[in-house]
Amino acid sequence: MRRGPLSERELQAIRLIRNAIVHRGRAPTVRELAAGLNYRSPRSASDILDSLQARGIVKRGADRKLRLTRDPEEDNFRARTVDVPLVGTVAGGAPILASENIQAMVPVSISLACPPHRYFLLRIAGDSMNRAGINDGDLVLVRQQSTADNGDRVVALIDDEATVKVLQRSRDAVLLVPRSTNPKHMPIVLTHHFQVQGVVRAAIPNLKENLAMPKKNVIVGPAGPGKWTVRESGRKEPVSTHRTQGAAIDKAKPLARKNESELIIQGRDGEFRSKDSYGKDPNPPKDKEH
Repeated sequence: MRRGPLSERELQAIRLIRNAIVHRGRAPTVRELAAGLNYRSPRSASDILDSLQARGIVKRGADRKLRLTRDPEEDNFRARTVDVPLVGTVAGGAPILASENIQAMVPVSISLACPPHRYFLLRIAGDSMNRAGINDGDLVLVRQQSTADNGDRVVALIDDEATVKVLQRSRDAVLLVPRSTNPKHMPIVLTHHFQVQGVVRAAIPNLKENLAMPKKNVIVGPAGPGKWTVRESGRKEPVSTHRTQGAAIDKAKPLARKNESELIIQGRDGEFRSKDSYGKDPNPPKDKEH
């Protein structure tokens, strides 16, 4: 068995395999691993897997599928993490972990988010659970499950909104009970057909500012003769394509306002920023003097 420190690529591969097992229930294929490692050829990813297999970390079964047989031991300098989705607004009728609900992926120690269970993070709004140590702006780490015991802090979907309350079951009903210093918060009464979305495993102090989503600047630029595109920074595919620069700018302006971002117009002679970081004109026209 090979020994010695793992390379950065090997550690990255292990993390990709661990994430795939947690979120999809299976290890990635060689091609998926190559894409995750930004390799053009699957052969490069296969070489990484051969090295990990020689170390006894991964194993290919008879069906050629990968298994993570041993996770490298933590040392004093490196913690093992798994990517956990941060859930934003829950779209009407959609599962809580539907892609349209996920704002970001946040690395969380596997000591907290323990495989093979699935987890998600939810940002708390309001003070309905402040007596339980969960305050406005905090994040809660939730283990996804459909059952819970009396007294558990659970996540429920009520009218397409996710809420955190304490579960109390009685013979005739289910109560979701707030734990708040604010008397306006009342228990929610439900039937036994109600199903929880998960159980809170940890509360993380207010990270609202630290986890603010980066602004996606909107870029208008030439893409060939008689062709102008509207793109968002960090996204390869254009949002739209137009025959004229003016049409592209008209399309880009409301998108920049929606993103609260800069509108960057790239011309054949360079580029300029027509908006500030909140999508407002940095040089608004002055009122005419009367």
